[in-house]
Amino acid sequence: EEHYQRNIVRFDDFLKLFREVFTVRVKEGMVAVKLLLAVFRPLDFQQISMSEAEKAFNSILLRFKPNGSQQYQNEGPAWEKVKLLQDFMVHQTLYHALIHDLTVQIHGGFQLGKRNTLANSDPKLLNNLFIQYPNLNFVVLHSAMPFSYDLAFMAKNFRNLYMDFSWTNTLAPAITKRLFSEVLELLPVYKIIGFGCDNSTVEAAYSEAVTVRQMLASVLTKKVESGYFTESEAIQIGERVLRQNAIDLYKLAV
Repeated sequence: EEHYQRNIVRFDDFLKLFREVFTVRVKEGMVAVKLLLAVFRPLDFQQISMSEAEKAFNSILLRFKPNGSQQYQNEGPAWEKVKLLQDFMVHQTLYHALIHDLTVQIHGGFQLGKRNTLANSDPKLLNNLFIQYPNLNFVVLHSAMPFSYDLAFMAKNFRNLYMDFSWTNTLAPAITKRLFSEVLELLPVYKIIGFGCDNSTVEAAYSEAVTVRQMLASVLTKKVESGYFTESEAIQIGERVLRQNAIDLYKLAV
């Protein structure tokens, strides 16, 4: 309300503002939607009816103090109510990503920080979404490590699921190197996003790019030496996983 100078009194007000903001972001150049909810809760997003979501929204709204404070009256809303509304809004987000032809990124696997619940970020919890939205492209980030093999075989099974190796080379270089070598034999190369970076500084992003190139060069060299790839194939694979796949997936104007 404060940011957009609106009064949200009804659930319809909330959904209308959500749609407007989403459209504005698309016009500004948004190329993907990113879901970070695995840091806070399990990735099981169930289909919730509009009436259920509205009841949950109203029960949460009633707990805010009348003056518009973000503090709650008495205790906060029950998790069951919050989950209903979150699940509904995730599906709303996916629907709008679909109609705007955007890719959806989802955090998977290990989470930065302490005392997190690793099971929350298991990509197998997302299986229903990959089935329900067959024309929406999903990218699970960080190769969902340590659930990487689950993700790899899911990506093999679902046409609309991609595997992103961002951060993994920094997190676990030896594991990433072995995993990359094996995934290259399992998945079509266009399904692999080989580089990504959560760092907010140019220097950190550059250093990660250097280490990823070194790792990939080592993996591809062994593939060529063993006869699995030719040298020209290895060069094409490097170009695709480090650059072209992301350009194609996110429809980047470069």
